[in-house]
Amino acid sequence: MKNDVFHDIITTGPPKRSAASQTAPAKHKISEQEFQHKIEMAIARTSTNNGSLSIHMVPKKTGAYIYISFNVIAVPDI
Repeated sequence: MKNDVFHDIITTGPPKRSAASQTAPAKHKISEQEFQHKIEMAIARTSTNNGSLSIHMVPKKTGAYIYISFNVIAVPDI
């Protein structure tokens, strides 16, 4: 199933970069599955940007995760 909703996420400043770091295997598996699902649903796509950001996953009360590094640079919707 693909959706017809398109949304550009506006960020501030130049592309963010961070040094490579290891993610716990369980979190790595969750993030890979979630990203693959978003690609299949056409919610996300791979990037050609040369910037990269470390994944900082923080568990929510619901058991889901939020990605705090990305949320810091994204301009909020109004």
